[in-house]
Amino acid sequence: MINYFSKTKRFYIKVEGNSMLPFLYDGDIIYLGKTSFLKIKTNDLILVRRNNRIFAHRVIYIRNNILFTKGDNNLISDGRIRFSQIIGKVYKIKRDEKEFRPEDVYLLQSIHYFQEILKIKQYFDQAGIDYVFLKGLPLHLYFEKSYPKRIYLDCDILVNKMDWQKVDAILRDAEYHKADNSLTLG
Repeated sequence: MINYFSKTKRFYIKVEGNSMLPFLYDGDIIYLGKTSFLKIKTNDLILVRRNNRIFAHRVIYIRNNILFTKGDNNLISDGRIRFSQIIGKVYKIKRDEKEFRPEDVYLLQSIHYFQEILKIKQYFDQAGIDYVFLKGLPLHLYFEKSYPKRIYLDCDILVNKMDWQKVDAILRDAEYHKADNSLTLG
C-alpha cells in the first residue's frame, strides 16, 4: 500500500480511529494529493508515514524543513515530521455519501461560533457589562480579514472582577458551561 501512494498524485484512504475527532470520524474517506513542502500551511491536514505507521493529522507548527503534527483529539504532538515522511495533503472528505472540503467545515464552524459570540455580546450589552474578547474568531476576523482555517472550541472574554457573579449567572442562564481545565498545565 505504501508503494502505491508514492506512485500516484491523487488517492483516497479510509479513516480509522478517533485521533482527529471532531473533525474526522472513523470511517470517513479522505482524498489526498501530492504537495510540495512550501504549499503546506499550519492547520492543513496531511497524511504521514512514520515507522511503518500511516496517520492523518493537523499541521500545528512549521519551521525550516520540519513540521509538527497533532491529532485534534490527542493531547500531545507527533513530534518532528520531515517532508520525506509526508504522503499527501487532504483536499476533500467524504462522510455518509456527502463530500466537502476542509475549508467548508472551517467556514461553517466559524459561522456557528460567530453566532454564539453575538449572543454573548447581546447578553452583556443588555446587562451593561463591560467586556473585551481576548482571542479567537473576532480577533482573527479583525486582523486577518478572513475566516480561520481551524476550529475554535472556546472563547476568552475579559470582564471586570466586580461583574463576575453577574457574568457567571448570565452564561449559566444561556446554558454555557465552564471548561474542564484539569489537564491544563500550570
